[in-house]
Amino acid sequence: MCAIRPIKKVLVHSPTKANREKFAAEVEKELNVSVAAAISGELIAERADILVAATNSVSRVVPPEWLKPGMHVTCVKITELGEETLRKVDRLVIHTRKWAPDNYITGFNDEKVEAHDPIDLLTEGAKVPSVAPKQPFWLGAPELKDVIAGKLPGRQSAKEITCFNNNIGLGIQFAALGKAIFDDAKAKGLGREIPTDWFLETVHP
Repeated sequence: MCAIRPIKKVLVHSPTKANREKFAAEVEKELNVSVAAAISGELIAERADILVAATNSVSRVVPPEWLKPGMHVTCVKITELGEETLRKVDRLVIHTRKWAPDNYITGFNDEKVEAHDPIDLLTEGAKVPSVAPKQPFWLGAPELKDVIAGKLPGRQSAKEITCFNNNIGLGIQFAALGKAIFDDAKAKGLGREIPTDWFLETVHP
């Protein structure tokens, strides 16, 4: 976000004081932008133009009353915002119209399970394969790719509350981790070059 917006200040919150202070110091050094730790998410929401939830929570962390005109809100996982918060936004965009990732969970046979978090199974039990899960209201929202391509409009006024609902992750963290491992291995002289053609074959040997 700092790469594409003139961000002047970042506020961060974590329930653990030591974690949020350490994170703030690390990010400030990395981005060369003022970063401060806040004692609550609500205090951040009061001042934020962009509100980001990036947690491992299986329940809502951004209630609808935190949203205000002109704000952009986004998440790492759909449980962080919840239905009431998503219904309050003026312009909602999603990653993909696929409802849930394909999971294969030990103890639930060999069938794939449509669930974002194991908590779904703990509270409701295994889904009957022939019964489709209830589709969320936001599944018909525009996809991010169409907004980026200019096929559908983005923000239309300064007062709109906009939201990107990251209903299925973009996988950026895996690419970032892979790059870090690759760079570290290369610096240490580990590994070996393999033919690029191996990854371009259309058939298995």
